[in-house]
Amino acid sequence: MITRWNAGREGRATVWLLIGITLLAAALRVYRIGASGLWTDETFSLWAATRHSFSDVWYGAKVLDARPPLYYWLLHLWVHAGDSESILRFLSAVFGTFTVPVVFGIGGIVGGRTAGMMAAFLLAVSPVDVHYSQEVRMYSLLPFVAAISMLATAWLLRSPSAGTAADGREISYGRPPRDLAAWTAYILATAGAMWVHYPAVFLPISTNIIVALLWPRLAHRPHFLRNWVAAQAIVVLLCLPLVPLYLYQSKGPNFPPMPPLSLAPVLEGLLPDVIMIRDSVLLFLIAVLLETALGVAAVTLAVRARGQDPQRLVFTCTLWLAPLIGEMITSALWRPVLAPKLLVWTTIPFYVLVTATLADLQARPRLRAAVLGVLLFVAVTGLSMHYWRQPEYEAWRPVARYVAQHVRPGDAILFNDGYVELPFDYYFQRYHVAAVEVGVPGSFGANSTDEPIMTQADVPALRSFAIRHKRLWLIYSHYWYTDPLRLVPKTLAEIAQLTETRAFASRESIVVSTYGPRR
Repeated sequence: MITRWNAGREGRATVWLLIGITLLAAALRVYRIGASGLWTDETFSLWAATRHSFSDVWYGAKVLDARPPLYYWLLHLWVHAGDSESILRFLSAVFGTFTVPVVFGIGGIVGGRTAGMMAAFLLAVSPVDVHYSQEVRMYSLLPFVAAISMLATAWLLRSPSAGTAADGREISYGRPPRDLAAWTAYILATAGAMWVHYPAVFLPISTNIIVALLWPRLAHRPHFLRNWVAAQAIVVLLCLPLVPLYLYQSKGPNFPPMPPLSLAPVLEGLLPDVIMIRDSVLLFLIAVLLETALGVAAVTLAVRARGQDPQRLVFTCTLWLAPLIGEMITSALWRPVLAPKLLVWTTIPFYVLVTATLADLQARPRLRAAVLGVLLFVAVTGLSMHYWRQPEYEAWRPVARYVAQHVRPGDAILFNDGYVELPFDYYFQRYHVAAVEVGVPGSFGANSTDEPIMTQADVPALRSFAIRHKRLWLIYSHYWYTDPLRLVPKTLAEIAQLTETRAFASRESIVVSTYGPRR
C-alpha cells in the first residue's frame, strides 16, 4: 500500500497535472452555476443560514429540519458575500473542487501516483459530484470531509509510529509531525462528517471495520492501536451533542420520508454516478452493468493480489460497500434510511479501487484505455443528461414573475405546501409587490412543521378564508405529499370560479391557478 514517487522533473509534472485536473473540476462546477433557479430545499438552506446567530441556526435546524447544523453554520458565514444563486452555490463548488486533490492523495497512498491521478480525474468529471457541487445543500461538503477522513486513515495505516526489533522488543519512533496532523485531520473530519449528515456514522463504522480486519497486521503497532482507540473516543465526544438533536428530529414531523428498500436505490447507492442517468432506463441499465462489471473485476484482481497488498482490498472495498450494506440493514430492520445522495462519497473508494487496479495493468494499455472509456462514458452521459440539458428542477423564477405581473391589490396567494413559500418568495420579493400569502393547511413553520399535510379537517378553515377574498391564486406543487387527496383544488372549485390555469415546465410539477367569484 505504500507507494513513493521521485521528486524532480517527474514530481513537478505531477503537480502541474493535478493543478490542471483541479481546474477542470472547478470549471465543470462553476459553468452555468446560476442558470437554474433555486429549488425548495436550497431556499430552506438559505432560510436556515440567515438566522441571526449560530444558536438561531441550531434552533431552526432542530425544529424544522432533520439534519445537523454544520452546513448551515458555514452558509451563515458565506451569505455575507451575497445571496444570488451563483454566490450561494459557489460554496458547494468550492467543496467539490477541493475534494479532487484530496482524492489524489488517497489514490496515491493506496495505489500510487498514477492511480491517484486517475481517481482525481474521475471525480473531477463525476456527474453526481458536479450535480451536488451546484446545489445550496450539504451533499458536496459531505464527500469533502469524508475524503479528508479517508486520506488520514490511509496515511495512518501506512505510517507506522512503532516497530519491533529482531528480538521482539518494541521500538518507538515517537510521533512524527505528519502523523499528528493525520490524527487531527481524522478526528475533525470524521466528526465533521456526522455534523453534516447523520448517515455519515457509517464512515467511522467502516474505518473501524478496516482496522479490525487488519488487526493481525497491526498487532506489532501498539502505539497506533492505542491512538486509534483514543481517536474514536474523541470523535464520540465531539458528536455527543448530536444525539439529543437526532432523537428530537427523528421523532418530529419533518423527518423526510424515505422510499422503501428496493433494487433501484440499492444500485444507485452502490454506483452513485448512475443516478444522473436514471431518466433513461436503457442507459441506466447499461451504465449499471458496465460499472458493476468493473467493480467485480477490480475486486477479483485485488483478491488475487491480496498476498502482496491486502490493505488495498480491505480499505477500498470496506469504504465502498460497508456504508451501503449498513443502510440496507438499517432499512430492513428499523426504518428506511437508504438515500443514494447520502452515499455520494462512496464513489471515492470505488474510483480508487478501480484506478489502483488499472495502475497495476501497465503492460496492458488497451485494457486500461477500455476501462477508462467505460467510466468516461458514464460520466459524459450523466453530465449531458443532468448538466448541459437538465431542465429546471423547480421553475420558481418564471412562477414568481408571472404572478407578480398579474396579481392585483387585495388578491390572496394560497400554497398547498407552505414549504414552497420559501422559493416563491425568494424571487417574488424582487418585484416589490404586496400580496397576502397563506399556506394551506398552514404556512411554513406553522406548528413546527415545514410541510403540513392537508386533511378533511382543514377544509372548513380553507373555505372560510377563501370566501373572504374575491380573487385567489393557488400555487400548487408537491401535492403528492402535502395534498394527496387533492382537497385544496376540490374545495376551491366548490366555492369559486376557476378562471385560468397555467403549468410551468420543470421536473417537479408547478401549476398556478386563478379563482374568482362565481358568476
